[in-house]
Amino acid sequence: MAKKQETKEQEFERVESDVNFWKPEIGDVLVGEVSGVFRGGYGDQKIVTGTDGEDYVMPNHAMLVSLLQKFEVGNIVKIICTDEKAAKEKGKNPMKVYEVYKGK
Repeated sequence: MAKKQETKEQEFERVESDVNFWKPEIGDVLVGEVSGVFRGGYGDQKIVTGTDGEDYVMPNHAMLVSLLQKFEVGNIVKIICTDEKAAKEKGKNPMKVYEVYKGK
C-alpha cells in the first residue's frame, strides 16, 4: 500500500515579463534605434528603443525579420505596418505587411 503524501501550503508570486513585444496593427508606426537582439525560443529578434524610451522586441513576422536583417545596433529605423494579407494555407495566421526605412 502506497503512503499518502502530504502537501505543504506554498506561496507564489506572479512572474512578470520584462520584455515588451511590439504587437502592431495596420497603420502603426514605430520610430527608434536598434538597441539589441532578443534571443528567444523563435530565433533572434531585434530590439528597438522607441522615441518614447521604451524597448520593443520586434515580432517574429517573416517579412519584418527579413527586412531588419540589414540593420545593426545603433541604426535608426522607421517601421510601418501597412497591411495584412490572408494566409495562403487554411488555419494559418494572416501575414502582416511592413515598410521599413533606415535613418541617414
